[in-house]
Amino acid sequence: MTIGSRVRQIRDHFKKSRREFAQEVGATPDEINNIELDRLKRMELKEPIFINICSKYNVSMNWLKYGQGEMFEQLSRDEEIAKFVAKILNEEEESFKRRFIEMLVALSPDEWEILEHAIEIIKKRG
Repeated sequence: MTIGSRVRQIRDHFKKSRREFAQEVGATPDEINNIELDRLKRMELKEPIFINICSKYNVSMNWLKYGQGEMFEQLSRDEEIAKFVAKILNEEEESFKRRFIEMLVALSPDEWEILEHAIEIIKKRG
């Protein structure tokens, strides 16, 4: 399997059109097409695109470039949380998730205890 076929596999996995995928990884649809069809003589020139693919889709660079290991990186819980928060911060300012994170940041220690207690009550009812 080539880098191009692995890029196609990622795009298919996430059900993205070539245009959507290209936009999300900072490429043109023609660049993605040429990568997928292995038309490039110097694939290393597309390294920034590969870095963006791995970052955006949590893909292992070792898998993408060499076909070794698993397709997706295994993130620690802290890494998952950091990635989630980073994604929210890039959303529209008025999104519920962003407003919720902003509210959490402003909580005092006493308010954290109240929130924890409220969540425990909700968990028991659910």
